[in-house]
Amino acid sequence: MNNENRLYYLLLIVGAILLFAHLGLLYVDIMEARNFVTAREMVDNGNWIFTTMNEVPRYEKPPLPTWLSAWMGQLFGLNNVWALRFPASLSCFLLMIYLYKIVNFITKNQKLAIISCFILVTNFLVIYVGRRANWDIYSYSFMVIGIYYFLLALKNIKTYPNYIAAGILFALSVLSKGPTGPYVLLIPFYAAYVLVNGLPKRKEIFGIAFCALITIALGFSWYIYIYLADADTFSAIMEKEAN
Repeated sequence: MNNENRLYYLLLIVGAILLFAHLGLLYVDIMEARNFVTAREMVDNGNWIFTTMNEVPRYEKPPLPTWLSAWMGQLFGLNNVWALRFPASLSCFLLMIYLYKIVNFITKNQKLAIISCFILVTNFLVIYVGRRANWDIYSYSFMVIGIYYFLLALKNIKTYPNYIAAGILFALSVLSKGPTGPYVLLIPFYAAYVLVNGLPKRKEIFGIAFCALITIALGFSWYIYIYLADADTFSAIMEKEAN
């Protein structure tokens, strides 16, 4: 086993300790509390699509992160904070792994990829957000994982299967926190890619459009369904959010 492989396994161990150890001990902040109340009402009242908080419609946030907490609550109990937070921590752990994959793929430098991930996973904000059941970490994790498969597709590696995988993961990011992930990560990534590699060729344009279609169809499916089924409430909430 070479030094880089040892460092990679050390990265996995450090990441696991930072993200999973004593996961239930940190106090529950207000954003998590909202997620947990909505998760409880999903389980108790069956409000999986028309999400509520204290029995009031709560369409401000898409439901995927709350679904994951609710499913864990069904399995391990809705008072088990460790279980409710576990999906968020796991998504952050996967974010670290896929950042390694992206950097290693682009640079062919395993050591640089490992150092990049050590910087990521020891960052206070990443640890803080990655150990809480909020929306941000899901949005960014799904987006980074999707970017890896998007990059493979752009490099003509299993092109359409990877465009499909990227589109689904981008959609999961949208279902976690709306268009934040594409705006913050995907657009800057692709702008940098174009600056380095030039404008896309016709084949790439078709693939990117196909990926975007999957993202829009799946990612905005919940928003569209809620709007069609409860337009007045949804419109009032969106107007309040916009203001």
